[in-house]
Amino acid sequence: MFGVLPGRGSLLTVIPHAGARSAAWMRHEARRHGTDESSFVIDVRPHEYVVRVFNPWRESPYGGHSAAGTAALLVARGQLDPGRQQQRLPSGSATTVWTDGQDVAIDFRVTTRARDVDRRQLAAVLPHGHPYRSAQAIHGGPGAGFSLLDVSAPPLEVDAPDLAAMRAHELDDLTLFHWDAQRRTATARVFAPGYAIDVDAACAPVAAAIGEHLARTHPDVVDTEICVRQVADAGQDACFVVTTTANDQGMTTTVKGRVWIMDEQASESQSR
Repeated sequence: MFGVLPGRGSLLTVIPHAGARSAAWMRHEARRHGTDESSFVIDVRPHEYVVRVFNPWRESPYGGHSAAGTAALLVARGQLDPGRQQQRLPSGSATTVWTDGQDVAIDFRVTTRARDVDRRQLAAVLPHGHPYRSAQAIHGGPGAGFSLLDVSAPPLEVDAPDLAAMRAHELDDLTLFHWDAQRRTATARVFAPGYAIDVDAACAPVAAAIGEHLARTHPDVVDTEICVRQVADAGQDACFVVTTTANDQGMTTTVKGRVWIMDEQASESQSR
């Protein structure tokens, strides 16, 4: 999903008729396919569907990462009509997605109040001599929130965190991002070993977290479109169009992008 071209972005497996299959079967299939996440469709109703989401190691209680690909595939297959869809998980998590089977838009409400990441935790996961070991990272955004570190250079030019240290110090994720105000573009590199995704090529909730953070720190970003470009070592560039609006009830961030259906024969694989 969200790749700038087919085959780029992050890969998602969708099983459109999982029904009442067991969790053990879903876990086995998620490991067999080996994509970042696998979405198992349990039930489909008009403009609403229920899924369980697994990465290769465990079930995820959040569906925002995979909602776009799942909804787009169900619309493309004719299981849902185009328009606004509600994705629900057994955990109670819900995500609203608009899609015509290719283009998607996801609304994220900010659910995690922004806070500072413990500087000692950040220093423990960055190599010695890293220029940002004493910097202040911020944690916030949709779902459980994400850890964001603002860097002054393109993220691919900044040394990566130690993924083993991130696991040991229970820092589930860390996003290095650089904001180019003139181009209205944030470039990000996402590390998420806590979610079994060492380098995440395309994550819509992270794009929403960046948009929300920039809206708080740069007032001119509110109510305007910005580009969030995610980059990975393999060159799997992804692109999001992000808009954050604010009102008395808080902030809502809308993330737009493109889903490429890669393997309709199996009715499963998507690049996001």
